[in-house]
Amino acid sequence: MLFQKDQINLLPVQYRNNKKAWMTSTIFDDWLRSFDKKMRSQKRNVLLFVDNAPSHPRATVKNAKLVFLPDHFYMPAHGPGNISDHQAEIS
Repeated sequence: MLFQKDQINLLPVQYRNNKKAWMTSTIFDDWLRSFDKKMRSQKRNVLLFVDNAPSHPRATVKNAKLVFLPDHFYMPAHGPGNISDHQAEIS
């Protein structure tokens, strides 16, 4: 394990885990509502692109607009500078 249990609380992130799945709809919903609350306190409105994983329920929050990507959409992980490799595909 990368971090010990007592070290996780020192990280500047919200950490949750589940032994049976990478993500659950409950974990996602809790994170989304917490994120929305943070955006509201900062008087910010944000746009989030979300894939159609079963663990990503369609939720409505006040300061974050969720745009669900099509089922067939696949965006490979890229390192810095690699996005330009696919600009022609997107344009």
